[in-house]
Amino acid sequence: KKSFNITSVPDTSAVNGVAGEWLIDPLNVSIVSGSGDISDDGNGVFTPPGSPNNTVGVDNLKSGLLSNSTVTVTTEGEGTEDGNITWESGATLDYDSIGIDKTLVLRADRNILYQGTIQDSNPDALSPDSLNVTFNSNASGNGGAIAIAGSITTGGGDIILGGGSDPFSEPAVGTPEFQVVQDGQP
Repeated sequence: KKSFNITSVPDTSAVNGVAGEWLIDPLNVSIVSGSGDISDDGNGVFTPPGSPNNTVGVDNLKSGLLSNSTVTVTTEGEGTEDGNITWESGATLDYDSIGIDKTLVLRADRNILYQGTIQDSNPDALSPDSLNVTFNSNASGNGGAIAIAGSITTGGGDIILGGGSDPFSEPAVGTPEFQVVQDGQP
């Protein structure tokens, strides 16, 4: 049985220089609204519901972006787990107040299904926020695809959709092994 525990959002900020990266690395993962199914045991230990389908809430991602320059969710396939990332519909990452030049990376061994929303609910020219978003499927080179049925606004940040070891220059290759459902209809 494999799962992961998130005990807190790490602070990889730097007094001098650029903040570091927070890496979350399960098998398959679903990104859900709120804090997801990760619950606090009262001692600051967060335990996901267990293998094989781990969840991370958009609130956890935002907390990570507040104190880190980059938050990366990466998966790996093993056994019956393909290493897919599913961003569920209704899961909204509101990056208001994170600052500029922050990056969210979804790196899936196989497929990425994005059905959510990424937005700044309070765009303000006096204190701007921007988010770079990278979706990288097919990270293992064994095939993978990106399916988007949601919305992404970045406040001037970049959106990169790609595959393989370098999403800047390699495409996602393959047919997604899931069905996009919108308004209850496939």
